[in-house]
Amino acid sequence: MGLASYLARDDLRAAPARLVGRRVRLELTQRLRPSLLSRERTFTYAGGALTARMPLDDTIGRALYLYDVYEWPTALTLATLARPGTTCVDVGAHVGSYAALASLAVGPAGRVLAFEPDATNRERLERHVRLNDLANVVVHDHGLADVESEVAMVRPVAANSGMTRLARPGEIPDFSMGVRRLDDVMVGQAVPPVSVMKIDVEGAEVSVVRGAADLLARDQPHVVFEENDAACGAHLADAHGYRLYRITPDGYVDRESAVRGDDTMAPNVLAVPPGAEPPTLPRPAQLWPQLRQARTSPRPM
Repeated sequence: MGLASYLARDDLRAAPARLVGRRVRLELTQRLRPSLLSRERTFTYAGGALTARMPLDDTIGRALYLYDVYEWPTALTLATLARPGTTCVDVGAHVGSYAALASLAVGPAGRVLAFEPDATNRERLERHVRLNDLANVVVHDHGLADVESEVAMVRPVAANSGMTRLARPGEIPDFSMGVRRLDDVMVGQAVPPVSVMKIDVEGAEVSVVRGAADLLARDQPHVVFEENDAACGAHLADAHGYRLYRITPDGYVDRESAVRGDDTMAPNVLAVPPGAEPPTLPRPAQLWPQLRQARTSPRPM
């Protein structure tokens, strides 16, 4: 990335002095003492509204440190759709960077249900919940699918703790986990209606939505998901009447007309329920002050 492109990033422009300073410190550490990158450090993100403790040799930790957010168009889409007093379901919650944003957005009367079966990631997720005093976040230690079972998992990319996925035939699993249907999990849950779901499970997204048919029909939440293949979007469109949009820094582009660029990451998609419209995508400089205000507002006793 060239200097001009770097300085023009919307996430960077929200706090240029602080974030450029972090970039300089990171570059110096990489050159002079690279072993320090693997040590966990505590830093703020989301414009200072939240605190993380992560190593900087991890893709997600480094993004939060350098840009205040990981994949800002998707993160801010989720935070915008997580309405006050509702529930956000975060499937594949990783270390909780998105769940924490949703926690501030839904407020004390709302809930965030965070599903993270990877023990290492879940430990950091629970730490971030405690570190930020996010009392409305409920962490679940199992995955979600369309049938209750036990599945094998692998961690294929050491430098990106968010890439844990189902083991493929012939792969030696790193661990196994239990999965349940979201509809079964929600039975008896005293939570407000679900306004938005985020699903990032490295190719198993369609099984999650198949296991949430009752919830999708009842609450008609927006769904934000990583499109590793066409199956999840096709199911939401065909079975539930959702419209699909590619999430971009310029807003939402109709999925049918969107042209895939040369990016190596799977695109993130917003599924909009019948009768609803995509939100207006804010910039980080617009949303961070709101989240800081939510952080400092008195909470009901």
